[in-house]
Amino acid sequence: MKISPAVRFVSFGLAASWLAVGLAWAGLLIELAQSDGLVRYPGAVRLTAPEFRLDSLPDGYIRQSVIYQTADTWTGVFRWYARRLKVNLDRRPQLKGDCIQFTDTDDWLIIRQSIGVTLCSRAAGTTVFINRHLALLR
Repeated sequence: MKISPAVRFVSFGLAASWLAVGLAWAGLLIELAQSDGLVRYPGAVRLTAPEFRLDSLPDGYIRQSVIYQTADTWTGVFRWYARRLKVNLDRRPQLKGDCIQFTDTDDWLIIRQSIGVTLCSRAAGTTVFINRHLALLR
């Protein structure tokens, strides 16, 4: 049985498209798994294992959350995150009780990363709550 060149071309295009989508999602998962150093304040102790939420995968994004604790004051921790994440201080961070919240969004080629950081002042230092979303740009 002979397959026409047009059918082969379409079949190859579909297979290549699905391969590209699969590789993009694999890249997102690897990015989440290996990027603890991007969001972990130096010397902070992880209080929870990173939680990966894949239930949002059909909607086109992956969520990760993790909690850290450091003995440093929240002002020093805030300055580190402001520099590291290039936080726009013109958009004032939100204060809620003993906590301050701010967000950052970056686009990398075909991926958008959104990071929400909450710093809470505690007697033993600062508790850091990180929520990340990685999504394919549409």
